[in-house]
Amino acid sequence: TDTGKWRKVFAASRSLKDGGLPHREWRLSAQGMAENLLTFLRLLKKPGHGSDKFSIRPEGKIRIIIHGSGFIGLTSAEVLLDREKDIRVCGISDEAAAVYNPQGIDIQSLAEWKQKGKTIDDYPLSAGAIRLSPQELIRQEADILLTASVAELVNSGNFQELKVMVIFEAADISVEEKIIARLQENGILYIPGLVANGAGAYAAFEEDLHSQAAEIKDWGFLKSHVESKILGNARFLAWVFFKLFSLLVRDFFS
Repeated sequence: TDTGKWRKVFAASRSLKDGGLPHREWRLSAQGMAENLLTFLRLLKKPGHGSDKFSIRPEGKIRIIIHGSGFIGLTSAEVLLDREKDIRVCGISDEAAAVYNPQGIDIQSLAEWKQKGKTIDDYPLSAGAIRLSPQELIRQEADILLTASVAELVNSGNFQELKVMVIFEAADISVEEKIIARLQENGILYIPGLVANGAGAYAAFEEDLHSQAAEIKDWGFLKSHVESKILGNARFLAWVFFKLFSLLVRDFFS
């Protein structure tokens, strides 16, 4: 990074011995995304934010479909369920298959299944569950689609079939750019990865800021400090984006 006379090379996601942080062990990306999404949900439940077209006040638990059950998909599900009792993960996929159950999926059981190297295609179905293709999953009914898989998952060929109220982009470029305005017209709030998925990058910045992390033995302090920064940053980004979006909605529908 060229900062003039203070030119410096930043190395992100370092190894522990080089001053890095244990991103995966601390689930930093998932924590930031969960805080960001929960902040949006709190804001969306408040009246007067621009248009009832984008309000989310479902009866019962908020239903989430997660497209992708790799590290980001599963840890995001685990963190969300740990922190919010009114959330239900009702669908999840891997690269070959998906499972959908309106009554909810046992994420802990699925995570243990995946840790054994097994796939969703072989995962035992509970009562009320159905097995689908990954593409069929995003056409199912839910409140939120959390994307944690492939680029342009939501595209001009399938966006009209979506039955969700929010698309939360946990994987970069999950939504084809040319349909974003059309999603808004359909009443779907798109939260881009630039807003939703910044915790890992912010943690990498903290690695540089605390370049002596490998020499600091108080990992409890570092963990608490970095988590507080990530959560605060996630709330701030959600609030700023929401306020800007609210202004846009008022202009768009006035």
